[in-house]
Amino acid sequence: MTERIQAQELYRQISVDHNLHIIDVRDQNLFALGHVPGALNNPHLRLRAAPNFVPDDHPVILYDEDDHSEAFDIEETARLLEDRGHRVHILSGGLAAWLQADLPIEKETQ
Repeated sequence: MTERIQAQELYRQISVDHNLHIIDVRDQNLFALGHVPGALNNPHLRLRAAPNFVPDDHPVILYDEDDHSEAFDIEETARLLEDRGHRVHILSGGLAAWLQADLPIEKETQ
């Protein structure tokens, strides 16, 4: 099972590690409504089809809406990236935990 990272720890790491590759695996509409600052949107199916999208030398953080939305899918996606040599963590509790910790989000502007 892929290692989990807590929201507060990820927030701290964002400020010190500019090589983090944060990937929001939710669909584009949910991403636009709000996401972890600096995250890129790459839904599960697209990411699985093109795993080379992720730079090899960057740690990867994956997150979904919460731990219940698509838990199997996020673990499967994490395993795919790990099998390709990436260091992967999953945001424990997903975006719901991030919001519950009252951490900032970015929204897409039109």
